[in-house]
Amino acid sequence: MTRKRIQNKISESRFAFPTAALYSVFIWLACGLLTHEWWFSFLLMIVTSYFMVEVNNQNALIRIYSRMVSCSFLAFSVMENFLFGNNSAAATGLCFAGFFLMFFKTYQHKDGSTPIFYAFIYLGILSFFSIQILYLLPIIWILLTTKIMAWSWRNFWSSLLGIFMPYWFLEGYYIYIGKYRWIINHLMGLISGEHLFDWTIIDIPRRISFIWLTLLALIGIIHFLTTSYKDSIKVRMFYESFITMDIAVFLLILIFPNHYDELITIFTVSTSPIIAHYIALTRGKVNNIVFIFIMIITLLITIFNMTSNLWTHLFHF
Repeated sequence: MTRKRIQNKISESRFAFPTAALYSVFIWLACGLLTHEWWFSFLLMIVTSYFMVEVNNQNALIRIYSRMVSCSFLAFSVMENFLFGNNSAAATGLCFAGFFLMFFKTYQHKDGSTPIFYAFIYLGILSFFSIQILYLLPIIWILLTTKIMAWSWRNFWSSLLGIFMPYWFLEGYYIYIGKYRWIINHLMGLISGEHLFDWTIIDIPRRISFIWLTLLALIGIIHFLTTSYKDSIKVRMFYESFITMDIAVFLLILIFPNHYDELITIFTVSTSPIIAHYIALTRGKVNNIVFIFIMIITLLITIFNMTSNLWTHLFHF
């Protein structure tokens, strides 16, 4: 019988998610949830966490009982505590998690126009906060064809209708208040060359968090590519979708650092299942050490990000 180490006990524990949730609430409180009244973004984080739970439950992403998908998301979300109170970033993460939840429902359903419509409504709303997400549309349609295996003209037109639906409602509002060029000005962001590759505008906590998430994504991707034969075809398709989106969003962050806050939440949503697969399904002494290392570094970065404002003040003094 294989010995269960700390990694396996935690990843398979029924107390993992409640503990992660309590830990997250503690970090929010420590960062000033009550003082700053970040209630709306806190609520969005709770709903996003629920969506991540459902993405895992409905699609059996981990072939054993494990809550590591949602636990990883919570750990990385509070690590990025510089985003607390940022409603735009919080709404972006929620919409991307909602997109995956609906998108995967269409697996092998070429007549699945309803979930496709709702999935792309999430993307349409998401594009309000970061118009660069529309660059992902061709990739998502390719995934719909090659990984979800649900391409049909009916689903394609449903996706377009879903994307444009939020704009129809919002444009009607802006026309009502006299801002007739809002949608044009918003879409012009797609061709704006402002701050391209300009990482001088990104502070140290954001850089460190991005580098750490990238390293974790690499660990998870390498693990999945070498062990994916153990998963069902359906689960492999879903993880390959996560990986593809992870790579695409990684490139968007590099190109558009001025949209870092919104894009990093998307990166967090797509990276969490990838590293969760590694944590939950690996065994052995080396992997156990790596898991402990991941926990410690994530905690240290969380604390560093929490105290960075104080340190900055002291340095200026």
